[in-house]
Amino acid sequence: MNFVKYYEKNVLEYVKKAGMVHSDILDIFLSFVKKKGLVLDLGCGPGQDTNYFVSKGFRTIGIDLSVNMIKYAVKNHKGAFAVCDMNKIAGTDTFDAVWSASALFTHIKKNNRIKIIKNIHNLLVEGGVLGVVVRERTRKIPGFYSYTEGDVVSELELCSYSFLTSKHFKQGETSWILIIVQKK
Repeated sequence: MNFVKYYEKNVLEYVKKAGMVHSDILDIFLSFVKKKGLVLDLGCGPGQDTNYFVSKGFRTIGIDLSVNMIKYAVKNHKGAFAVCDMNKIAGTDTFDAVWSASALFTHIKKNNRIKIIKNIHNLLVEGGVLGVVVRERTRKIPGFYSYTEGDVVSELELCSYSFLTSKHFKQGETSWILIIVQKK
């Protein structure tokens, strides 16, 4: 499945199906972020989480590989948005937090993901946090990866993060896990 082509052609369908704000999950993440901190929303899609972070007083940049998702986000939400491939992010000590709802673990194979997770580590200030939402492994869905909490935490700990908290939740019939870690 070519997920970029899908997202380019189906922005409005995606917004209707998965573009809701999970304020309870986002608030858990934000409780670990420095007040008014700078947040990178990695794989922001149509921008609803970026918008929520901005509404709560956080400076936020949303990036996504889909041009049409970014166009939708710019038109409909607050925050700074840019088309960017997460495989190419780089820098040091810039963000207080990085958020990735599904994108990092849903579509990226492990070898590439490890590289990205290490780049995120470099982007975070000392003590910065990374929040990820992953599809919980309950059944196989073609084109989407799913995980146990232990799988994700182990991978993040190998990349120099310390576990802070997690929460399991459902969206429709799909089970998800929020995992929050901190840069060591």
